[in-house]
Amino acid sequence: MKSWIGAVAAACAALGASGAASAQGLVLDAAGARVQGQNGIEGTVGYRVGILGFSITPSVGAFATRSDEDRFLEEPDPAGGTRCRDSGDGDIVRDIRCENADLRLIGRLEATFALPLIAEAGLGVRVSKGDTTPYATVAVPIFPLAKLKANGSKDYLALGVRVGF
Repeated sequence: MKSWIGAVAAACAALGASGAASAQGLVLDAAGARVQGQNGIEGTVGYRVGILGFSITPSVGAFATRSDEDRFLEEPDPAGGTRCRDSGDGDIVRDIRCENADLRLIGRLEATFALPLIAEAGLGVRVSKGDTTPYATVAVPIFPLAKLKANGSKDYLALGVRVGF
């Protein structure tokens, strides 16, 4: 009986060590996010460096959302269809201006601890347009290379998928 328990303990230790060894590599995150009251989509690419279950992951990416810019308005075109008008000066502008899309560059740094095949949890900081937001993060495996991941703080909430290579 004791040898069976010892074998299980050794297997768990080996699994933990192999999880730590595989903690290095490229990671891709994609998530739906709410940042300071704005909903959008966030995507980042980073590189994870880890040892003994602990890891640091710096990453860069973008947050895409609808802009609060109400200056450009879509209106019917007398020739048919629609056109985009600048409400400030009345000029007709390119249609893409009426899409009101906003793309912000972001940077993140996460420090986590992983229990292989169970969960990973830690703390992170997100930087965008001069705003620095600390947050908590948790991820659980859903496929061999993929995890369901959540980040959260007072002004930041994201839920998505992390894929590691």
